[in-house]
Amino acid sequence: MSISPNIPDPQESAHYENMGTPRWIIVLFAVLFVALLVLGYAGYSVQTRLQQDFAKSQEQNKILTAQLDQANSRLAELKGQMDVTTQKIGMTQAELADARSRAEAIRKQQTASDQRLSQEISAAQKQSEAQIGAVATDVTGAKKDI
Repeated sequence: MSISPNIPDPQESAHYENMGTPRWIIVLFAVLFVALLVLGYAGYSVQTRLQQDFAKSQEQNKILTAQLDQANSRLAELKGQMDVTTQKIGMTQAELADARSRAEAIRKQQTASDQRLSQEISAAQKQSEAQIGAVATDVTGAKKDI
């Protein structure tokens, strides 16, 4: 064993072979490249699907907006009809109340008229009975005279 340092020979240094890049680095770059391609395709497909879903959502939103506008117009029309019907019912109820009050007034007049007529009939009957009694008395007196 010698104590001298290992100094390469100048002829040996020219003999170094260039080994190139190791294979695992090339494989790693290939795998990374394929992974980037897969991620790019996945991102593109997700973006395309999201755009399609967004377009469908916008179309559905337009349809729902049209239906809402149609429902609102029908609601306004029904409200107008209900207001007119309510006014007519209010007039009908007022007319009905007026007719009821007239009927009640007529009934009261009829009751008063019936009572007055009953009193007149009673008075006429009493008068007739009195006159018949007077005639009967006169007839009885005439019988005695005859």
